[in-house]
Amino acid sequence: MFNFTPSKRIVESTEAAACSADAERAETHKTEGNAAFKNKQYDDAIKAYSSAIALDGANHIFWSNRSAVYLAMGCPADALLDAEVCRRLAPTWPKGCYRLGTARMACGLFE
Repeated sequence: MFNFTPSKRIVESTEAAACSADAERAETHKTEGNAAFKNKQYDDAIKAYSSAIALDGANHIFWSNRSAVYLAMGCPADALLDAEVCRRLAPTWPKGCYRLGTARMACGLFE
Protein backbone atom coordinates (compact mmCIF):
# COMPACT_ATOMS: atom_id res chain seq x y z
CA MET A 1 0.00 0.00 0.00
CA PHE A 2 1.22 3.49 -0.86
CA ASN A 3 1.71 5.83 2.07
CA PHE A 4 1.09 9.44 0.99
CA THR A 5 2.75 12.24 2.94
CA PRO A 6 1.28 15.70 2.28
CA SER A 7 3.47 18.64 1.41
CA LYS A 8 4.70 20.71 4.34
CA ARG A 9 4.92 23.87 2.23
CA ILE A 10 2.75 26.86 3.04
CA VAL A 11 0.72 28.04 0.08
CA GLU A 12 1.56 31.55 -1.05
CA SER A 13 -1.08 34.21 -1.56
CA THR A 14 -3.43 33.91 -4.50
CA GLU A 15 -3.92 37.67 -4.69
CA ALA A 16 -3.82 39.28 -8.10
CA ALA A 17 -0.95 41.56 -9.08
CA ALA A 18 -1.16 44.94 -7.38
CA CYS A 19 -0.42 46.79 -10.62
CA SER A 20 0.32 46.17 -14.27
CA ALA A 21 4.06 46.52 -13.64
CA ASP A 22 3.92 43.61 -11.17
CA ALA A 23 1.97 41.54 -13.69
CA GLU A 24 4.60 42.26 -16.34
CA ARG A 25 7.43 41.33 -13.99
CA ALA A 26 5.59 38.13 -13.13
CA GLU A 27 5.35 37.26 -16.82
CA THR A 28 9.10 37.85 -17.14
CA HIS A 29 9.72 35.41 -14.28
CA LYS A 30 7.43 32.90 -15.99
CA THR A 31 9.46 33.17 -19.19
CA GLU A 32 12.64 32.59 -17.18
CA GLY A 33 11.02 29.59 -15.51
CA ASN A 34 9.96 28.15 -18.84
CA ALA A 35 13.53 28.39 -20.16
CA ALA A 36 14.97 26.83 -17.02
CA PHE A 37 12.42 24.00 -17.10
CA LYS A 38 13.20 23.30 -20.75
CA ASN A 39 16.89 23.05 -19.83
CA LYS A 40 16.08 20.81 -16.83
CA GLN A 41 17.36 23.45 -14.41
CA TYR A 42 14.57 22.63 -12.01
CA ASP A 43 15.77 24.63 -9.00
CA ASP A 44 15.99 27.75 -11.15
CA ALA A 45 12.56 27.05 -12.60
CA ILE A 46 11.04 26.71 -9.12
CA LYS A 47 12.60 30.01 -8.06
CA ALA A 48 11.34 31.80 -11.18
CA TYR A 49 7.78 30.48 -10.90
CA SER A 50 7.75 31.23 -7.17
CA SER A 51 8.79 34.80 -7.93
CA ALA A 52 5.99 35.04 -10.47
CA ILE A 53 3.48 33.73 -7.92
CA ALA A 54 4.71 36.22 -5.32
CA LEU A 55 3.91 39.03 -7.74
CA ASP A 56 0.66 37.64 -9.17
CA GLY A 57 -0.70 34.70 -7.23
CA ALA A 58 -4.02 34.78 -9.08
CA ASN A 59 -2.43 33.59 -12.33
CA HIS A 60 -3.27 29.88 -12.51
CA ILE A 61 -0.62 29.23 -15.18
CA PHE A 62 2.20 30.03 -12.76
CA TRP A 63 0.86 27.42 -10.33
CA SER A 64 0.42 24.89 -13.14
CA ASN A 65 3.95 25.38 -14.40
CA ARG A 66 5.47 25.05 -10.96
CA SER A 67 3.42 21.89 -10.43
CA ALA A 68 4.99 20.43 -13.57
CA VAL A 69 8.48 21.23 -12.27
CA TYR A 70 7.78 19.58 -8.93
CA LEU A 71 6.60 16.47 -10.77
CA ALA A 72 9.77 16.44 -12.87
CA MET A 73 11.81 16.75 -9.67
CA GLY A 74 10.04 13.76 -8.12
CA CYS A 75 8.17 15.84 -5.52
CA PRO A 76 4.57 14.72 -6.10
CA ALA A 77 3.15 16.15 -2.86
CA ASP A 78 4.39 19.62 -3.78
CA ALA A 79 3.11 19.15 -7.33
CA LEU A 80 -0.29 18.20 -5.92
CA LEU A 81 -0.42 21.28 -3.71
CA ASP A 82 0.23 23.59 -6.65
CA ALA A 83 -2.14 21.68 -8.93
CA GLU A 84 -4.93 22.05 -6.35
CA VAL A 85 -4.39 25.81 -6.20
CA CYS A 86 -4.32 25.99 -10.00
CA ARG A 87 -7.58 24.06 -10.23
CA ARG A 88 -9.22 26.27 -7.60
CA LEU A 89 -8.20 29.38 -9.53
CA ALA A 90 -9.34 28.00 -12.91
CA PRO A 91 -11.72 25.08 -12.27
CA THR A 92 -12.62 24.47 -15.92
CA TRP A 93 -9.15 24.89 -17.45
CA PRO A 94 -8.29 21.50 -18.99
CA LYS A 95 -4.57 21.70 -18.28
CA GLY A 96 -5.28 22.36 -14.60
CA CYS A 97 -7.40 19.20 -14.49
CA TYR A 98 -4.55 17.32 -16.17
CA ARG A 99 -1.99 18.66 -13.68
CA LEU A 100 -4.21 17.67 -10.76
CA GLY A 101 -4.79 14.17 -12.14
CA THR A 102 -1.10 13.64 -12.89
CA ALA A 103 -0.08 14.78 -9.42
CA ARG A 104 -2.71 12.60 -7.76
CA MET A 105 -1.48 9.58 -9.74
CA ALA A 106 2.12 10.33 -8.76
CA CYS A 107 1.03 10.48 -5.11
CA GLY A 108 -0.81 7.17 -5.40
CA LEU A 109 -4.15 8.83 -4.67
CA PHE A 110 -6.59 6.75 -6.67
CA GLU A 111 -10.32 6.73 -6.12
